[in-house]
Amino acid sequence: RKQAEELVKPLSLVDDLNKEHAKAKDMFFQVILSLVNALEARDPYTEGHSQRVASYADMAAQKLGWNKEEREKLRKASLLHDRGKIGIPDSILHKKDRLTDEEFDFIKKHEIIAVKILEPIKEIGEILPWILYHHERWDGKGYPHGLGGNAIPAAAQLMSLADVYDALTTGRDYKKALSPEETLAELEKNKGLQFNPELADMFIQGIRAMLSQK
Repeated sequence: RKQAEELVKPLSLVDDLNKEHAKAKDMFFQVILSLVNALEARDPYTEGHSQRVASYADMAAQKLGWNKEEREKLRKASLLHDRGKIGIPDSILHKKDRLTDEEFDFIKKHEIIAVKILEPIKEIGEILPWILYHHERWDGKGYPHGLGGNAIPAAAQLMSLADVYDALTTGRDYKKALSPEETLAELEKNKGLQFNPELADMFIQGIRAMLSQK
């Protein structure tokens, strides 16, 4: 019996260490998330944006049958997807008029900035490509690397649909918000161009189901 107890002690210690590690990792994530919320709070158009993107992306992931662990990783990536905008000057980020090509080139660096900021957190390394590629396009005309088709991670494709839907229905300094139906028409129009046609159809159906419940 004594030998059995001695064997259990190291296992219990490992379990305690794992719990403490998970707690520390979650606290670190919460700190980063608070910075994201602070960034969004500087602009009434983007306040709550990441939370809504996470919600829309999760809806799509559920329709695809993703498990709880995959959905949690997608949620974290969605919440952090615009983290790199903290490195963009306010004069560009909150400009009332349309951006110049040079200013837009600066904006296009925000995914790269986000990944550089988040890279030290080894535990979320798997989701960094999802953040990096959420502005890639199905037709290969996106950024930062011009990936196309299913070379773009599925999670990044879902985040892209959710991101665009929220941006269009919320509006921006230089562009008024569209209605949900107008936005869904835009998504429909961009199937096979900006978006994976099958995922776009599924996302549109999911949003329509959400709207019908309101």
